[in-house]
Amino acid sequence: AILLTAAIIVSRSQLRLRESEARYKTLVENPGQAIVVIQDGLIRYANPAMAALGGYEAQEIDGRLFLELVHPDDRCQLVESYQNRPASLESYTPVYQIRCLAKDGGILWTEVHPIPIEWAGQPATLCFISDITVQVEIKAALRESETKHRKIFENIQDVFYQADLNGIYTEISPSVEKII
Repeated sequence: AILLTAAIIVSRSQLRLRESEARYKTLVENPGQAIVVIQDGLIRYANPAMAALGGYEAQEIDGRLFLELVHPDDRCQLVESYQNRPASLESYTPVYQIRCLAKDGGILWTEVHPIPIEWAGQPATLCFISDITVQVEIKAALRESETKHRKIFENIQDVFYQADLNGIYTEISPSVEKII
């Protein structure tokens, strides 16, 4: 009876362990969010989304120096951020943007959310990484468009003005000075 009870307890424990592993796999390996654990500068864990971010296979980045995946111009920023991080989460809320290198040589803009953790009994950093390349390109295009239209507005020969619903001028082109 004691052996049967022990076998039932072990069986339930194994079932709970399998369920826990299944939940872990669902949470960590399936999201579109790239997740990586960095310890001593090396990638100790990367979920499939992290590998896919730069067009790599998981085995190509496992154990690799994380800095090798970072654009050379952004490596100092990354090292500085790492060196200045506190040991606890209480005062740690940085988010930074860095460029990463894709396998094909392309550049990806990423937003990194690092969190200090313990991995295999040693300090490490858990990073959630999002591809923000499209957003960065849209912002750059918007800035370029605004600059172009500002130049046109400031150099137009005719008077251009904009008024609100109350008839109050909100913007008048500088050419009004020549006419007045």
